[in-house]
Amino acid sequence: MTSVFIRAGGAVWQIDGDISLYITFSLQRTRRIHAHANVVTALSFLPPALRPGTDFECACASASIDQKIQLVTLQQRRKVSFWFVLTCTVALIYIIFSIMAMVSV
Repeated sequence: MTSVFIRAGGAVWQIDGDISLYITFSLQRTRRIHAHANVVTALSFLPPALRPGTDFECACASASIDQKIQLVTLQQRRKVSFWFVLTCTVALIYIIFSIMAMVSV
């Protein structure tokens, strides 16, 4: 590990040219990208206004010794609604009790 850059999410670049993106509060790695053939020398998160589209949770630009710049993006994570989970749970409980009532008859 060469360096850590933290801003609303974390990123680590490594000697082998890989970039790892982390969730800051849980230190869970969300993605590891082989972005460069050589050492990554710079990494910066892009502000939301400069991201290429709205479907990205984060985007960062990286530069390496081979004089290439890469744009790394992370797609939005899928979110499940609280009400959807509650409805499915209630429906599952109802189905289980209905089946138990039919079997005991």
